[in-house]
Amino acid sequence: MKRSIVLLVSLALTAGAAAKLPQTEEDKAKAELDKEKTAYTDKQSAYQTCLAQNATAKRYLASPAGKGKKSIETPPCTDPGPFTPSPPSAPGAPHGRGQG
Repeated sequence: MKRSIVLLVSLALTAGAAAKLPQTEEDKAKAELDKEKTAYTDKQSAYQTCLAQNATAKRYLASPAGKGKKSIETPPCTDPGPFTPSPPSAPGAPHGRGQG
């Protein structure tokens, strides 16, 4: 019984230490790419939602229930375009700040 408790505690501590290991450059690049993909997916979803809302509003205003109602001017839907990942930054490269 005591052995199993000690084993479980040591496994838990080992797993915690393994989770804190430093990431490699490849892991960091993959995480950055995943972040960019998620942001792009969010923009694409917002665009699709905007189109759907506009179509729904147009149908409603054309229906008998919407006759005589005034439409509200909204900003146009902006298409985010195709996904283009940013180029990986070189290690030791300046981070967008001027030389000087």
